[in-house]
Amino acid sequence: PKTVKSERVSLRKEAKKMLSDSYIKNMVRNYNFYERDMNPFGSLANDLVDNGDGTVTDKTTGLMWQKSGSAAVQKGNLVKKYLRQLNRDRFAGHSNWRLPTIDELASLLEKKNIEGFYIDPIFDKRQEQCWTADTEEVAYWKSVFETWAVDFKEGRIKVIIWSTRKAHLRLYTDYDASFYTRAVRSLEN
Repeated sequence: PKTVKSERVSLRKEAKKMLSDSYIKNMVRNYNFYERDMNPFGSLANDLVDNGDGTVTDKTTGLMWQKSGSAAVQKGNLVKKYLRQLNRDRFAGHSNWRLPTIDELASLLEKKNIEGFYIDPIFDKRQEQCWTADTEEVAYWKSVFETWAVDFKEGRIKVIIWSTRKAHLRLYTDYDASFYTRAVRSLEN
């Protein structure tokens, strides 16, 4: 794995509602994150270490990630159940796993690698698209949500509109939105 000595980057870890496109553009620019459309020359100097227990530590951001994440795609309403189980099982000896914010997950984006993905090959490439904690219920419809996600196959940050009810299928093409979960935890200083 590559080792880079760099200054610690502090990222927002609390989920937030009502994130605008301008927030995302500013985030990408301010942290110099790679994003295929918004910042194709961006590059955060991650300092990744494979911990040998199914986790990867990024010394640059002070975050510990699941190396793989969920084994299968999950609908948005099942993500919390997955995280509860991960914490109950004390995955890699820890019980404070959570869904990352868009700021945290976007920090893993990088230029396309030799395997055709926009994430360091230290991570499992099966988790092509991942959920973030930045979700809100759309005010004019109950059970319809907007969630920010990262697509490591396309190198993009995107917003997903999804529903927990089939009745909204005709209105939202992403009714059946199913993404992977890659849990994260903040390291103690």
